[in-house]
Amino acid sequence: MQEVIARHRGGDLLGALEVCQVVVARRPDMNAGLMQLALLHRKLGHLAPAIAALRRAFDLSPDDPGTVVLLASYLSE
Repeated sequence: MQEVIARHRGGDLLGALEVCQVVVARRPDMNAGLMQLALLHRKLGHLAPAIAALRRAFDLSPDDPGTVVLLASYLSE
């Protein structure tokens, strides 16, 4: 995830997305990875995959308020 965050902070959103997709493929149970994946998709204008990632994060952590709020926000767009 460090490389994802570094690329994101450096403005390389596509690179961050590619690395994040690899991370999520290796660790599909990592809520933080799914949240970051959703954020990157949204920043790139990909709302449907952002929502899909958040739904997966919600399935893993339905009691996490950050996931719930972000999913609700994206669904209302």
